[in-house]
Amino acid sequence: MRRCVLLLILLFMVGCKATMVGTNAESISDIENKQVVGDQRVVFVSYDEAIDIAEEVASLKFRSVKVNKARNGIVVHTYDPMYGAFIGRIEPVVLYIPKTQEYGITFLMYGKGDGFWDGTLTPKTFLKAFYKELEDYLEFNDIENTVYTQAEYTQSKGVPVEKASASIPHDPQAFAFWLTKRADRDPMEGVYEDSAGDFTLGIYATPKDRQYKFKAVILESRDRKWKVGEILIKFKKLVPGSVCLSRIQDKQGTESGIAWKVERNSIVSLRKPHGDVALYRESDADLLGTGGATASQGEGPVMRVGDEEYRLISSGSVWVVGPKYLVTAEHVVDSDYDYFVFEGDEIRQVRVVATDKDLDLAVLKLMEGTFQAPPIPLRKQAKIPNGTPVLAMGFPELGTLGTEIKITAGIVNAQTGYAGKSQQYQISAEIHHGNSGGPVVDDCGNVMGVVSSGISKMVMDNVSFVVKYQFLKAFMESHNVDFTERESVKPLSAVEVFERYSKSVMLILATDKK
Repeated sequence: MRRCVLLLILLFMVGCKATMVGTNAESISDIENKQVVGDQRVVFVSYDEAIDIAEEVASLKFRSVKVNKARNGIVVHTYDPMYGAFIGRIEPVVLYIPKTQEYGITFLMYGKGDGFWDGTLTPKTFLKAFYKELEDYLEFNDIENTVYTQAEYTQSKGVPVEKASASIPHDPQAFAFWLTKRADRDPMEGVYEDSAGDFTLGIYATPKDRQYKFKAVILESRDRKWKVGEILIKFKKLVPGSVCLSRIQDKQGTESGIAWKVERNSIVSLRKPHGDVALYRESDADLLGTGGATASQGEGPVMRVGDEEYRLISSGSVWVVGPKYLVTAEHVVDSDYDYFVFEGDEIRQVRVVATDKDLDLAVLKLMEGTFQAPPIPLRKQAKIPNGTPVLAMGFPELGTLGTEIKITAGIVNAQTGYAGKSQQYQISAEIHHGNSGGPVVDDCGNVMGVVSSGISKMVMDNVSFVVKYQFLKAFMESHNVDFTERESVKPLSAVEVFERYSKSVMLILATDKK
């Protein structure tokens, strides 16, 4: 009788095939929808890096490990003489931490056993083994992770676009200055322009990253789908004279591979899933306005205002639109800095009062007093035809050209701007870093646009984009900023325009109090 009972128990155990599910906290409420519950260990890596981590950890515990084609899960198989066979799946789950406004990854694993202990012991044993190995792996490789309670996180529906740390400046000049303070700066770190004119990128080293030793953060974007601060490319390595592999991200959060030929001042694509791509390095001296010399360690260009000292972060151009108001491009004043303008020899502090990131427009107000320089009127006619002569004024390339105002001539090339943007004109007047925010006037001296961006001369000569005066009017009206208009009926020479309005165009400095 005892033998019969034992035989029935063995038959029952062999016949069972149980499925178990776990996460870092071994708890989940809905397998189909992957709804995580309970305390979770959140790992602060990208989704793609999470797949690599899961694959590497699983390979230490399971005989067969395979990443699926969609790179959103890993299938594992193994067999143990004691516990029998096990088949499972590991999937990264994206969690959002509202308190820190960060995204992280937790790992969901589920599977089933097929053997003597398949009822509960087999899957539970292998799940525990994976999570214990994962915890040891994170500690050994010093990968940032934190345990959060269920009240501290929400589950994200999609894979977020990776963003650079808030400690990394998101402005070309500020980024360049930040690099000068890095004691272990790599020669390939710097500010780069892409050949299509879509982005200004900041490439910086990430030595603690397991797989990608350099990342490219967007510092300026002429593509509305992408925002400043987002990571566009992750490079395996960057060694001049070599070929580098990378992952390039799209707005859906998925990544594809691309290879590059690396040179000292350029990085050119070899395989082109997104068309021709090339990155060209910008000079630190041009960006910082240091006349060919980089800032000394821990110090940048400094100016004194009263009893206070301010460190120069970046520069641009602004122009007087009213007794107390100035206009510039939004990207010139998009950070929390102290802003000063130069009216003649006088340094005057201003503050931002209105911005529109999509249009790339901003209005600033003088902190005290009024401007002595006259406001520049806006063009009154509803349209401006192609071929109309235009003049751009501003303060380009301080380090190379100095602080004297510059004027360049061109014509209206097209009624739309970059990638057909309806809020921009394309003009042929030459502009550079520092021209941003400056006025572009028609042949009668009336503002027809605000300098927004241009295409690198390495790609195309004399192609610049300005925000249309019609959009500028609507922007200022919506913020109750007064401005003047004038009919464009009496042409002026470039000399007459410069004499009349050069004092109304001013250098603006973004600074950080020391």
